Amino acid sequence: MKPIFSVHAGEYPSAAIVSNVNAGGWWTFDQKKLNSSAAELWILVLYSFTKRDHDFIIIEPQELLKRYIQLGKLQEKIQSYVWVTSSNRCWETRDLGKLQQDDVANDRYTDPIRDLSKYLNNWESVETLLS
Repeated sequence: MKPIFSVHAGEYPSAAIVSNVNAGGWWTFDQKKLNSSAAELWILVLYSFTKRDHDFIIIEPQELLKRYIQLGKLQEKIQSYVWVTSSNRCWETRDLGKLQQDDVANDRYTDPIRDLSKYLNNWESVETLLS
């Protein structure tokens, strides 16, 4: 199975992306639903590109919305692409250029707003809510 990545039309992902991005997901969020969600946590499922496996982003909807606002994505429908790298880093990659995508894949990228790593497989937040 060939991985599907968010790249510009007619382009193919670099070798670094194919080798180092393990999982990903694409969502269209409704800004109003994010803003008014009664849920304490949202759980997003990211499927592996190469094996039958998955990762989860476990995050408060208000935190997710705050990050999109900081990225300048305050619009009715918010498009989101999230990648998980082989080093277990998690990134919002929508609107990144090819060089920035390669930096994500090679663990050279830094942007605290796009970094979702602390929410990756964060089951402790669910356990805290249940206790």
